[in-house]
Amino acid sequence: MTYRTYISSILFLFYSESLSLPVFSDDPFPIYERMRNVPEDKRANFVKNSILEHSKSALVRSLNNYALDVRYSDTMRYICSKIEPHIPKVFPQRKMITIKVIDELPQGYVRGRYDAEKLAEDTPNHSRLVVSSFAVNQNYNMYAAYRVIIIDSLMLDTIYRASQYKAIKNGYGNPYEQALGSYVASLRRRGVNDGYANSNSFNDVSMGLLVQPGQNVFNPFVNFQFSYNIFSDFTNISWNLRSFHSIDIDNEKLANPAHIPLPGNYNYNYMAARSQSYFEKMLTAVLCHEISHSMLEHSRIRIEKTFSLKKRLDKLMTASEANAEVRRFLNTNLSDEQEREADIYGAKLGKSVGLRAQDFEESFWLLNVIEKSDSNNVTVKSHPNYKERRSLVEHVFMDEVNFNDLQRLY
Repeated sequence: MTYRTYISSILFLFYSESLSLPVFSDDPFPIYERMRNVPEDKRANFVKNSILEHSKSALVRSLNNYALDVRYSDTMRYICSKIEPHIPKVFPQRKMITIKVIDELPQGYVRGRYDAEKLAEDTPNHSRLVVSSFAVNQNYNMYAAYRVIIIDSLMLDTIYRASQYKAIKNGYGNPYEQALGSYVASLRRRGVNDGYANSNSFNDVSMGLLVQPGQNVFNPFVNFQFSYNIFSDFTNISWNLRSFHSIDIDNEKLANPAHIPLPGNYNYNYMAARSQSYFEKMLTAVLCHEISHSMLEHSRIRIEKTFSLKKRLDKLMTASEANAEVRRFLNTNLSDEQEREADIYGAKLGKSVGLRAQDFEESFWLLNVIEKSDSNNVTVKSHPNYKERRSLVEHVFMDEVNFNDLQRLY
């Protein structure tokens, strides 16, 4: 399950499948132009090294511009420790892959900025996948590139709240999650400059969100009144106002910068373990999908296939026409193909660590609610529909997918 949306010109794009799309114009694409001069037998390594640098750049730009969110680091580290031993079994061509979860501000802070070459064990490399979470404005997203996965705080908070409701109802498909989807979609359409952002800095409003030394990092989410109105309008439920201010309200362990209210009738003392179990299962399903994108090297495939297509089209049409065709290819044919493949291999990886098909389905369902609420967001429409994704996963769990027959792209 991956989620795409515009964030900020500061960080190019958190592009959920592999790499951010190039800026399409009549100008040549820099990386493709450089590839023209690379001998064909060296092209694969050239692309791998290029996207590795892109992964490092994504992490460094995030560290330099956003608050590092470590509230869920223990959970992510636990999940990744379960997944890591199974990667060689599901992806035998990817041996010796380790997963590093960033759970504190890393070393490498030089003259007021982070540098990719100074991050030590937090630097993505060919054998190390780095996972990290940041608080980014109006986003519900994961960015999966060659060896880095970056998760937005709002996504984690939304899954956590949905898990708390599941602890009450033991199921999904309910007014609270419908409201949750509508709220997330509303946040995606609003930015820090349109009057809805709170001017409180993170160190004033949160616990567990780490801010760069000396930086003036503001709460990137909307103010309390807007979030309260959205949930009231969509549910007609009376809310405990205090429930908007932290994720675990009884002991105020986690911050809640997006001001998502606690589901009614939730009792932390009796339901914390159950909601944590739901949260781990849903997040594991999400991470298995994203890790599959990385292990299948979808970012490399996108570059190589785009290069091949653009090289042929440049001989047949104008630059602007060729770029339009490349965009269409990336957004439809290739994205659909790679999403389905990540669903299939993500399900296989999830099954190997003890997930059920239902855990994937519940994650897909929550995304489907958000997509329906945000139908004007064209970036999410390249995902296969909810029923198709659910069917793919079910076939994997019933051992009805012959992996040897799948067309390998690497």
